[in-house]
Amino acid sequence: LSDGFGRYNNNAMPGCVMAMDGWVCATRCPSTKEATNQIAFRNRKGFWGLVLFAGCDADLRFLMVSAISPGSTNDSLAWKNSIVYKEIIAENKLPPDYYFVVDEAITSTENVLSPYGGHAIGRQRDSFNYYLSSMRQCIERAFGLLTKRWGIFWRPLETNINTWTLIITVCCKLHNLCIDYNIINKFPDNENFVTINRVFTHEYTNTSIEELPQFTEASHNCSNKRLKITAELDLAGIVRPHINRNSKI
Repeated sequence: LSDGFGRYNNNAMPGCVMAMDGWVCATRCPSTKEATNQIAFRNRKGFWGLVLFAGCDADLRFLMVSAISPGSTNDSLAWKNSIVYKEIIAENKLPPDYYFVVDEAITSTENVLSPYGGHAIGRQRDSFNYYLSSMRQCIERAFGLLTKRWGIFWRPLETNINTWTLIITVCCKLHNLCIDYNIINKFPDNENFVTINRVFTHEYTNTSIEELPQFTEASHNCSNKRLKITAELDLAGIVRPHINRNSKI
């Protein structure tokens, strides 16, 4: 649960401010007059879109919204393009006791924690990944609720390209108001609703190799906080549920 300030009351890993992830909002193909680099809006899954990189609290309220990157942008670059990254993370303005949680697409740092990569990572790191994932899943739920609530996302945006960012941002703000005032949608009773209301999960794209995060063992050393939390979980005997403490993964 959130304490009202976006922080999660998680006894295992306290201090989480928000969970973040990227989602691609489907759009029409922009014209060559609207975009000089037209192909940049085409996602690797074959549709045109605009990346929404967002963060939410435990109540599924969006705390940050950045919908400025074309559909082929990977999450790591979309995150670095956001104002929150430029004005808070890059300027080291987030207090040391707090952090954001993301998926493995973004390299772990002192204020932005991502899961350990690879297989057979050991009980301690597996436990860290489990509890981080339990906090991060709320952003997936927020995206699902957003796209199910607003029918404009059920098909590609057909409006002028200059309105795409505004439409996404306004819908996110209205989403927050619905949560604040406990407005529950009365969705249409349509057996085909799930098929038309599909959420496109953002994945890596064939952008320049310099923009992709590095998945190497050395990258673990760049986040002392991740290692510290992992050690604290182990010392406290907090492991993934249903896993024997003496087992090896």
